[in-house]
Amino acid sequence: MDSNLEITDSPDEPGTDRESESAVEQDLEAKLLEIEQRASEGGLSTARHFDPVVGGPSLEVRFSEDEGRRDARVLIGSTERAEQLLETQFEEYRSVSGYSAIFAPTSGDIEVLVRPLGMAGPLGDRPPLDKSYELRGEPHNPGKAITIGRCSPLLSMVTRSGRLSPMRPRPAILLSGFEAETSDEARRLLEEIGASLTFELDLAYGVALQLVPAPSQLRRMLGGRVMPDGPPTFPHNAYDPEPIALYMYGREARGMPLLQFLAFYQAVEFYFPRYSEAEIRHRLELIVKDPRFSPHRDRDIGRLLGAAIGDGRRAGGNEREQLKATIRACIGADEITEFVEAAPARTTFFADRRSTLTKCTISLKDQATDPRDAAANRIYDLRCKIVHTKDAAGQGEVELLLPNSPEARLLHEDIALLQLIATRVIVASSRELRL
Repeated sequence: MDSNLEITDSPDEPGTDRESESAVEQDLEAKLLEIEQRASEGGLSTARHFDPVVGGPSLEVRFSEDEGRRDARVLIGSTERAEQLLETQFEEYRSVSGYSAIFAPTSGDIEVLVRPLGMAGPLGDRPPLDKSYELRGEPHNPGKAITIGRCSPLLSMVTRSGRLSPMRPRPAILLSGFEAETSDEARRLLEEIGASLTFELDLAYGVALQLVPAPSQLRRMLGGRVMPDGPPTFPHNAYDPEPIALYMYGREARGMPLLQFLAFYQAVEFYFPRYSEAEIRHRLELIVKDPRFSPHRDRDIGRLLGAAIGDGRRAGGNEREQLKATIRACIGADEITEFVEAAPARTTFFADRRSTLTKCTISLKDQATDPRDAAANRIYDLRCKIVHTKDAAGQGEVELLLPNSPEARLLHEDIALLQLIATRVIVASSRELRL
């Protein structure tokens, strides 16, 4: 062995690794403390967590005090993410209720994500999304501007809940120079200006854009669905293509609650004649089979007519009664009960008599009402609010339910219920598949 050979510590020695890890942890902790201090000065709340993904501490910065707004918070678990947040003026911003948006009361900036409506395909090579456009408000609205372009790093971080996924720039609209001190004021401006801007962009460029709503934390489509253990099997049932097309259209219409609700409703409505007529036949049979029935007695003939005509002008009774008959024939009362009981928040939601959405409740405490009938009454009431205007309803009896309204954003649970009913009706109305 060479006696002149010097033995030195390798850079890969465990002790050196620990020192490097300690330096990284100290750097992250220093940045988290800086974020906490700036957040506190700006009036934002924070919370410390242990991040199991990175195996270390993380910091949650909340841009909304609404506990349901998981999309309005940033989770910082790495030095890189901390640096990205510190490069912004995050402490000046708050989230906008109902939208994937932020606003700064001090500067008057409001920024919201936008997305194309429908199956529009890629839009990056055509106006207004091929580059950044600044629209000045002069001379009628001096000092105000609208920028159409890519979202800021802060909006990207907030609307992705601070996850470590890549932050790809997404289309956004920035309103500059507007006065909005509260979330409600920012939302009002977004809805007023956004409606005018998106409508005129559609007229001028054929590009239909939508302000991206805030994702709902109560969205549980068909909650409690049980996934099969095995692989898919050859289909056993044949379904009518029309309601299937309507049902799939409803599945595609995510983010457009009114359209989604109506698509599922029409899938159920397709079978109204079948089940309402079956109920009429049953009522007629009960009358005719009665030994006391006489075809020569006017009273008995009147009973037949009453049973055939029902409560409405249309054959099979009015639309509400047809909906009830269809639901009763295709789904059990226990399934409606199980759906409503799936989560405490859902049970409270359907039983709320003070809801601005509808006064028709589904209360499991009401033993005198079949939950299927309660569901039918609620669904029909919502359907009327969607398809009728106040003038058409007569004396304002039915309030209009508008897209992007606060009430429309409450429809997620009712859509889930209607989707469940639509699947049961379609399956119950199927026939054996024979090729």
